[in-house]
Amino acid sequence: MNNNTYEFDLVISFSEEDRVIASGISLALSLYGVKHYYYPEYQSMMNGKDITISLNDIYEHQGRFALVIASDHYVKKRFTTLEYKAIERRRGIQPGYMILVRVGDLDVAKLGESSKDLVYFDWNQEFKPLVKGILLEKLNLKVEENGFQPQKSRSVKKIINQAGDNIFNIGKMRGDINI
Repeated sequence: MNNNTYEFDLVISFSEEDRVIASGISLALSLYGVKHYYYPEYQSMMNGKDITISLNDIYEHQGRFALVIASDHYVKKRFTTLEYKAIERRRGIQPGYMILVRVGDLDVAKLGESSKDLVYFDWNQEFKPLVKGILLEKLNLKVEENGFQPQKSRSVKKIINQAGDNIFNIGKMRGDINI
């Protein structure tokens, strides 16, 4: 990981209604030692700042990648719309910047004209591949190369599977995942 260029390896954009999903993903990232922006953890730092300027800066400039947890709620909110526009500006320069996760039956075209043909993870079907995709592929984390040691010396595979299981259980409790 190149932590010299960006403040965060990943910035997470979500609506309050999808906070449980974002929280589960944030927990998985924390277990893996990934520096990420999950706004509840940075609220005190934002106090007194112009939220519009801060969000634009965070979502357009401070992350290596942006994770968008998009739902019908997401497309209707003021701040998520602002975040998404910043992410879109960055995506215009860096096409692989955004990781899109669709929650529910959202038509991704509702995010904007440029989003209608985007590839996305479907939260209802792909929760474990999402965690594995973010942690291993997109962020390019490899234990052998960066020396990261999971908490309590657990294997990386076990941490990823446990995080995926925890997120899966949260989704089942909320009714996001139906089996």
